[in-house]
Amino acid sequence: MRARFLIVAAVFTCAAVAAAAPPPPDRTPPTKPTIDGAGETSDLRPILHFGARDNRTPPSRIRFRCSIDSPLLHACARISRPASALAFGQHVVRVRAIDLAGNASAVASATITIVGTWDAAVEFPRAPRPENPGHDKYGNTTWLYLYSTSTARTHDPTLYQPLPNFSVISPGWEVWFRTDGYPQVGVTGNSLHMHPDVEHRFAVLGWRSPYTGKVTVEMQRLRLYDPAAPGNSNGVIWSIDLGGSVLQTGLLTPTNEASTSIDVNVTTGDTLYLVIDDNGDYGWDSTSGGFRVRTAAG
Repeated sequence: MRARFLIVAAVFTCAAVAAAAPPPPDRTPPTKPTIDGAGETSDLRPILHFGARDNRTPPSRIRFRCSIDSPLLHACARISRPASALAFGQHVVRVRAIDLAGNASAVASATITIVGTWDAAVEFPRAPRPENPGHDKYGNTTWLYLYSTSTARTHDPTLYQPLPNFSVISPGWEVWFRTDGYPQVGVTGNSLHMHPDVEHRFAVLGWRSPYTGKVTVEMQRLRLYDPAAPGNSNGVIWSIDLGGSVLQTGLLTPTNEASTSIDVNVTTGDTLYLVIDDNGDYGWDSTSGGFRVRTAAG
């Protein structure tokens, strides 16, 4: 008799529960940050946006360290602006991104150029708060409304004095003037207004520089706008001066306009002047136009 044996093989499945292995340490730094808001601006406290990406840290949790004009970085927000006003000219922004593991990116840098702009007509301090000297939009006492105390027609700033009186002649026509009503320096509408004196005294607009460097001076569409000027006025002589030095001059007649642009180096406290001379006869010499100054590169 052949014996048959039933062999029962018991198979035991062993489920080995092992603890999950920790991920490897994060040693990958964030990407080099981006800097938005650099370039040219007239804002003395420009807003800057920083951005970076990381393999593990969400963008919203990446931290930044930054500086302006310094290699020493400090903690700053993703959207930042300088704590105080920057000077006109170029500034270097540096920024580094740091992830949650403490990995630091390479330092990114960008240049901000703070461009100063001044417009005589726009910044003229109108009623009810006229002032002479007048403030610019940056808070500097930049604008001077002057006349020459001499009848010798000498371009000498020591002879220039503030026009003492202010008047709103009509809506949109506001002027500083001497006791007899002339010379005048003010605005008509959106244009600079100037009129010399019967005694051959200059009407003078002054711009006192709050900046050291190169500026571009623009005189735009200077013209005699009195309807009676053609056939009556012999024109005016205009000049743009730096201190007592004449940079450029010309004759403005009732039939032409004058525009010019000059680059000039200035030091803080230097004064540029737009001078209107009556050319021997002050009649029908109401003069309007634009006078602007802008910090220039280079």
